[in-house]
Amino acid sequence: MAEIKQAWWLAKFEVKETVKRIWLMLPFAIIFGFFFTVAIEEEMSFLYDLFFIICFWCMTYWMRPKEIQFQKVDEGVYASPYFLMLNQLAVKREALIISRYLVYFIFAIPFNMIVLTIMLVFSDFYKAELQGVSAAAFFVIWLSFGIIGGALFPASDVGDTTTKNKWFYAIYTILFFGILLGAIFGVHFWAGKGVVFLSIEAAQKWPAVSIISSVVLSIITVKYCKKYAEKQIRKMNYLK
Repeated sequence: MAEIKQAWWLAKFEVKETVKRIWLMLPFAIIFGFFFTVAIEEEMSFLYDLFFIICFWCMTYWMRPKEIQFQKVDEGVYASPYFLMLNQLAVKREALIISRYLVYFIFAIPFNMIVLTIMLVFSDFYKAELQGVSAAAFFVIWLSFGIIGGALFPASDVGDTTTKNKWFYAIYTILFFGILLGAIFGVHFWAGKGVVFLSIEAAQKWPAVSIISSVVLSIITVKYCKKYAEKQIRKMNYLK
């Protein structure tokens, strides 16, 4: 409990700074919500899946102030400058890491909830396909996906060291998104339908299993990424 109080004390300063960007986050949530509402009436396409995944995975991270984001801070050292500042305070590492997750999810979860709520309320397609428990299951599936994918970002704030040059990261980024596109295409080819449509089917046929498995995977992922961050802090040489 003491760590959580200390984590909130650390997080509230960053939350106040990020609140200034609500004017950007809220319109984007509304735009994405209605975009998915309108686009679904046309066709379950490859691009629909791609934008859907990006929205729930990393959209709010890209909206964070630059000084808070993971970036190059020294030769061979990448981290969040704001995290490096907090790391100099006399606080427990546990509290420091928890604060990273508090800040991220305070904005990511409401953003994703707004997008999902707009879709489920205003889309004739979603209202026809999902009612009651199935709608709740679909909501939890994608809210959990946002938590699972988003858990990587607070963990990365603690930093990493490398001797690789900028071209390495450029190639790595291209490969990563290439694999993502390939995976989405593979699902379309193999299943004959998109990722979003498959999640609708899962919510319809196995709502309880979908909810439980999504929540469990979210908890496991957050715990794993938190452990990774703890190990990474011990390994990092911030005084380099």
